Amino acid sequence: MGTLETGQSPAEESPSRPHAFPKRSPADGKLAPRLQIALQKL
Repeated sequence: MGTLETGQSPAEESPSRPHAFPKRSPADGKLAPRLQIALQKL
């Protein structure tokens, strides 16, 4: 998925903090929907 390649820490990738992605950068904001779906599948 490449989620780790964004430089996010495990804590920030936690499903409990999906709101953290859009606030990181415009690029993360675009990835947020995909990351949330991926996290839901986990």
